[in-house]
Amino acid sequence: MVDTNIAELPDIAAAIPESKIPVWLLLASAMIASVAGAVIVGLIGNVFEMPSDFVDMPLQPSPEYLARYNSAISEMRSRNYAIHFAIIGASLGLAIGMMGVIRNRMRSLVAASSGGALASGIGGFLLGLAAAYSVQVNHGESINLFGVNIEPIVQTTALQCFIWSLVGIGIGSGWTLAVWGPKQIVNGIEGGLIGGLLAGVIHSMIAASFFTGSNAFSFVPERQMERIVWAAICGACICLGLVYSVTNRLQIRRAVK
Repeated sequence: MVDTNIAELPDIAAAIPESKIPVWLLLASAMIASVAGAVIVGLIGNVFEMPSDFVDMPLQPSPEYLARYNSAISEMRSRNYAIHFAIIGASLGLAIGMMGVIRNRMRSLVAASSGGALASGIGGFLLGLAAAYSVQVNHGESINLFGVNIEPIVQTTALQCFIWSLVGIGIGSGWTLAVWGPKQIVNGIEGGLIGGLLAGVIHSMIAASFFTGSNAFSFVPERQMERIVWAAICGACICLGLVYSVTNRLQIRRAVK
């Protein structure tokens, strides 16, 4: 019967049935890997810079000049964010894949890291375009959408949720596909989405409270301490989302059987 089997559920401290790795250890590894990726991003900085033609903007730029300037900003932001988030996504995916299972560990870490890097790179590119467009159109101020006034903090939170959801989905789908097969990939997508949404909301709340002097539309924080906090929070949230949707559900399904 289901009732007697549920009593035999594994201890919740074991994150993954195959490895019995405690949740806190998986969580710590995810946070460390995210911070390491963010530190690397801080060290390499912007790979792509604005062309020298746009260093000194004329006092009265022509429409053609402004069009080329906006295009250059979009290109710079999208390319840099693609690289930055690919590094963070690969680092986080590597940690989750490595710590997640003993069975098929090599395949797990390669798939999770590759999925995280690919989804994060694509997401980062789109984020760069969206951020550049937002600053160009409304100069980082509130916008009116269908009669609803959307403040900058809401815009920033939505874009943070977007990018971290893609990071989580990439890692989660690659991880579950490599270890449990295509039948469990929906759990990986769901867990990554939950973790990504949670990451965007929590980070925006903390940034609004403690990092009030930062640029809301700089989606990789410029200051080192803020960048470390940002990466640790988001990596932890994605890890918890995957633990919730993937591992606990697998334990329950096995117990019910």
